Amino acid sequence: MCFSDLRQLLDLFVSWDWSAYLADYGSPTAKYLRVKPEACVALFDRLREADRRTGNMLVSKHHLPLYF
Repeated sequence: MCFSDLRQLLDLFVSWDWSAYLADYGSPTAKYLRVKPEACVALFDRLREADRRTGNMLVSKHHLPLYF
């Protein structure tokens, strides 16, 4: 994964812009063109596992940590 891949993935998770990601997926002009669904699933799994260890509930984006 190169810098732009990571940057777009981070932007997606920080802005929580899933509607734009899903609407534009596969389009050559998509805002998150370099973000692969596999990377999103892997990051969601990591967040869920970290949440399970700490005992917090992922209710909304405001409960997600600002750093990974």
